[in-house]
Amino acid sequence: MRTMSLQEITYLFKESRVKKDLFLIAFCIPLLLLLLFLLPSSIKNELILNYENLRALNLFTTHFMHGGMIHLGSNVMWYLYLVIPIYLLNMLRHQRKGFYLMFALTILVGPLFLSIVNLIVKYVCALQISTSLGFSGIVCIFLGYLPYFILYSLKKLYKWKTRISMLFLSLLFISFLLITLVYYTLIIVIMCLGFSLICFYISYRDGSLRELCTSLRTASRTHKGIFVLIAMSIVLYFTGLLSIFPKELIVGGSVVDIMSHYFGFVFGIFISLFVDKTESKG
Repeated sequence: MRTMSLQEITYLFKESRVKKDLFLIAFCIPLLLLLLFLLPSSIKNELILNYENLRALNLFTTHFMHGGMIHLGSNVMWYLYLVIPIYLLNMLRHQRKGFYLMFALTILVGPLFLSIVNLIVKYVCALQISTSLGFSGIVCIFLGYLPYFILYSLKKLYKWKTRISMLFLSLLFISFLLITLVYYTLIIVIMCLGFSLICFYISYRDGSLRELCTSLRTASRTHKGIFVLIAMSIVLYFTGLLSIFPKELIVGGSVVDIMSHYFGFVFGIFISLFVDKTESKG
């Protein structure tokens, strides 16, 4: 796989379709969330999922509703922080259709998946929850996409012949390690750390990590600049993990829908792998 030239990269981000894409993902979705938030309370209540009075439409709409301006603002902020780097990294893959497939699955299928899983968990575990709302579960789906895009971008730009599957597992285990550190589950922390070290050791033995360091030393200035974008995405990813999975589950008198966060994150991981398989076959 050849390395992209400066001219190719510049052309990618000057295309008019990029402006249209960014308008859709960075403006239209936040605008939709704001307009729904500004609806009269009587209409909003009809769109929020109530576990005591289930309606099919609410399984979808509840994930676009918010209880307050802070709730809305934090979700929109994290959405923009995640979706824009994901889109830019995706452009380096020349896979615009793949991005839109992931985006469509996230916005159209993600809410239904999260609501159904929440319903199952609520009744199986006998949780005392009356309602659930907010875009944070969808945000966590986008967070689940980042590991794949980060690793694929490294491979694409630097002709890295690494076994992505092993590093992907390493990144995921470290992710769950951070999450479990928040909740102090010692046994799970030890297991995740152990698996991460094994994966990194295998990557080191087969030369993947050494190859990355070599490719970075010999990379052009342009590619080093793009690596900064990738590095920022990595920082954003781990910062997002610690922010979206808080230790305190009661914020401002409301309970954080932590189950939607967990299942959204896992859903994003599997959807990114599914789209990758679809693109490989194509």
